[in-house]
Parts: sequence; C-alpha cells; structure tokens
Amino acid sequence: MRSIFTALFLLLAAFPVVAQERLISEFETRFAERNARTLALLEAEFPEDHAALLQRLKVIGATRQSLAEKFSAGFDAVGVLRRKYAERLRFAPGEALSGLLVQTALFHDAVHAGEGAIACGVFAKNGTGALYLRGVSARYATHIDAQSTMFLPLLLRPSRIRRTMGRLRPTT
Repeated sequence: MRSIFTALFLLLAAFPVVAQERLISEFETRFAERNARTLALLEAEFPEDHAALLQRLKVIGATRQSLAEKFSAGFDAVGVLRRKYAERLRFAPGEALSGLLVQTALFHDAVHAGEGAIACGVFAKNGTGALYLRGVSARYATHIDAQSTMFLPLLLRPSRIRRTMGRLRPTT
C-alpha cells in the first residue's frame, strides 16, 4: 500500500512540471506560427538576434504568465530588436518605406474594422501590444507578422534591401 501511495505522490508531483513544459512548447509553437515570416527573416539576415530572440522566448515561455501575457512579452522582445535598428530607417530607399507605410495602413484599417474606433486609437497610440492586452492579437497575427517582415529588411544595406523587398509585398 505504501508503494502505491509513493507512486501516486511521485506521479502527481511530476504533473505540474509536465504541464508547464507543454505550455512552454505551446507558446513557442504558436509564436513561431504567428510570426513565421519575421522569424525566417531574422534567421536569414540577423542570425545573432534570431538566436537571442529564441532564447528570450524560452525564458518567457517558462514563466507562469497567461498565454496572452507571454505573447505580449514575446512581441515586446521583437520590439526591442526593431528599436535597436530603428535609426537605420533614415537610410532606407523611399519605395521600401512606402511599402511599410502601406502595410501599416492596411493593419490599422483591419483593426478599425474589427475592433472599432476607440480600440484602433489605443492601438495607434500604444502599438501592437494593445492588441495582445485586449486578447485579440490572434485575429491580427498575419498583419503583425507582415508588418515586422516589411520593417526588418529596411535595416539592411541598400543593395540587400532591394533584393529582400523584391520578394515581399504588403498583406491585404
């Protein structure tokens, strides 16, 4: 009887660890699905930043936050990379910046149509994190990924910008 209780105790004690590991991989899997183009571009053009981001996502996934909070933190981690290189935008060619502006306008139109004027205003002021905090980011995953995918190539050298941007188009 004692061995049954011992086995049951060990099984129940291990359950939270198994459940937490499942949540970590669920978060990482969903984040990768929702941001596939962004992650692929980071891996190809900014491999050190890609590796650091994946490590950061593992840390985020290991927290006891809700899945929505993990996504918000994951997006913040991508935002850190965007801000790291933002100064380079002034060297991007006009046609590439135009594509980014079109993508941004499409994204705002989608949020306005889906969430209304007030939510769109909050989104315009506070960025994509506002969508995560409202719990509606999944509806806009394609736009989030597309906007990052249009932004990141602008940080490359001009010759590489033209080559990379030639493969990318705004997502409607």
